[in-house]
Amino acid sequence: MIMLIHLVFCYTVVGQTSSPASAHDTIAYKISIAIKPSTHNKLFLESYFGNALLLIDTSTINSVTNEVVFTGTKKLQQGVYVVSNEQGRRIFDFFVDDNPFFSVSLDFSNQQNPQINYVGSNINTEWFEFGKYISVTLAEKQKLTQQLDNTTDPVEEIKCQLLLDKIQTAYIKHRQDLIDKDPASLLSVIMPSIFEPILPDSMLVQNNFEDSMAAKQFISDQYWNGIKFWDTRLAHTPFFLPKLKKYYKDVVSYKTDTIIKKMDWMLSYAAASDDMTRLMMEDFIEASTNHTYHWNDSVFIHLFEKHIAPKKYSWLSESQRQMISEKAYYLMGKMIGSPAEDIQLPNLQGQATSLYNIKSNYTILAFWDPTCSHCRETLPKLDSMYRTQWKRKGISIFAFGSESDGNIGDWTNYIAQHQLQDWTNVYNTQEENRNRIKAGKKGYPEIYDVWYYPSFFVLDKNKRFMAKKFTYEQMVDFLKLNVK
Repeated sequence: MIMLIHLVFCYTVVGQTSSPASAHDTIAYKISIAIKPSTHNKLFLESYFGNALLLIDTSTINSVTNEVVFTGTKKLQQGVYVVSNEQGRRIFDFFVDDNPFFSVSLDFSNQQNPQINYVGSNINTEWFEFGKYISVTLAEKQKLTQQLDNTTDPVEEIKCQLLLDKIQTAYIKHRQDLIDKDPASLLSVIMPSIFEPILPDSMLVQNNFEDSMAAKQFISDQYWNGIKFWDTRLAHTPFFLPKLKKYYKDVVSYKTDTIIKKMDWMLSYAAASDDMTRLMMEDFIEASTNHTYHWNDSVFIHLFEKHIAPKKYSWLSESQRQMISEKAYYLMGKMIGSPAEDIQLPNLQGQATSLYNIKSNYTILAFWDPTCSHCRETLPKLDSMYRTQWKRKGISIFAFGSESDGNIGDWTNYIAQHQLQDWTNVYNTQEENRNRIKAGKKGYPEIYDVWYYPSFFVLDKNKRFMAKKFTYEQMVDFLKLNVK
């Protein structure tokens, strides 16, 4: 199966098939595909919108010529298209730019080396040739890297490294030449969304926290170079949305102000394109409501107040708007800087213990589950940081153990095994949750909107939120920057 990319995307058919052109209609596109050998009766033409696929056209294969022709009177949106068979299996992907009249022949006789040839489509020919160039380049890099790993000769090491640098420089130049050849072309618009920034040699070796932060900042600063958020064509490729998701998951700073600033910046440019606005807004809403990204609640509230509440979108139904509004108003009462809800639960001795009884400059509120494997890996690291660095800075830990598949014995045994008695440990049983619900109250995990373990909150001396629902790594970075 010939693909533009080697990533696997889930898809949903949400479009409609086009009607055959009559003799009086103007043909807006005609794509002829010859397949050898072919066992298909009917093929489907689909276009991307983010990760979804929209059904555009269907056509029956000519049993004599093994050729299928997609043609219609409605102009095709420029972007990436997929041809699939009746079983939903993809045959191949290709580009459609401002020239939707071309033909392609596919020869699968040799499954190890399928042949593809385009006639009348410069963009697909250029991309196919670029793909072959990448394959050759990767093979050369792999060979040199293997030589570098196996040699102990300093001269040979320098020689291999210089050759690798030369290949890398040539590759970057080749890629940029394709973009510069026609900056307004579909290929030039797409290319920056496929590739990520490359660290300079001076940043490849990171010896400490400052080096790592500098490298991460460099990637963040360069990540969107060349991206045209206002170009509708980007929404109709499988490249932009994964890049967006990776940015907010792994690249951008976890600081709320930075996330909001970047979100506003993107949406301000995307305002010129309804499709790009929709693609990004749907992702931001989904990520906020389903916790795809580890954002503080204030990010979602900002999204609601600035980009949802004052505007109307044809793709956002009233029921969806109502659901978003309800969540936003609920979270507004739990912003950063607002006081944390008190927690009163039994400690290791069975005595009722309050979060507000802790007297310290800062409190780490840790939600965890003794049967959670990630929790069991993370808590010893948390304790190590606490003993070696945080305790002397006036940081205390209030650990909320949550009962799920295990029981209180799992909780006490783990604490004893890893000597976590220096923390304030409390335990929340399922029965306690049920009793609170019967009394008309919310369970503590629900109050704190905890949906994954472990989850960490940082509170100041007055038990006001400084950070919410951080991962362990995010919390470590936060404390390094904010607690001296």
